[in-house]
Amino acid sequence: MSNTHLTRQIGEHLVVAELGRHGIVATPFAGNMPDYDVVALTPTGQSIYIQVKAMNSGDWQLNAKQFLLIEYDKELNQQRNAGLRLPCVTPLFFVLVKIIGSGKDEFYVLTYADIQRLVLEHYTASARESTHFALRRAYVLPYKVEGLSDAHFATKAGPNLSLNPDASPAALARRPLGAG
Repeated sequence: MSNTHLTRQIGEHLVVAELGRHGIVATPFAGNMPDYDVVALTPTGQSIYIQVKAMNSGDWQLNAKQFLLIEYDKELNQQRNAGLRLPCVTPLFFVLVKIIGSGKDEFYVLTYADIQRLVLEHYTASARESTHFALRRAYVLPYKVEGLSDAHFATKAGPNLSLNPDASPAALARRPLGAG
């Protein structure tokens, strides 16, 4: 299965089906919403927005600009982190799907802040304008879940890294990305 669109569609529908199995009403938007793929309503009445990232091999592909305020200095040919980007909607969750086969697929549930923290820790920018980020499976292993229940979303709706004063643009000291 090498078709990216098909992989994305399978991932979104697997997430919606798995949520339904656990009593969560969910609907996919098939790429029609730029910032999330699924809207769900938990049995407790909580609305949640979910960005689904699916892959069948390799790494999940992200854009670091979705999580960081990245400035590019053409003169120095260098990227600089100008701070953390706030989520477009809240609560925003990411469900990463590793498509393996019927009944064998893997799910990882992370908050926007979890992904943002991983991008901040692992993103290194070479001397270019690209902000591509490969999210490796090894980074997200602690977030692996067996099935998608409302407990995975309710317990993760804690504080957002973006709202943490220690993670403010000033605290990040506008350091060059990839500098450690």
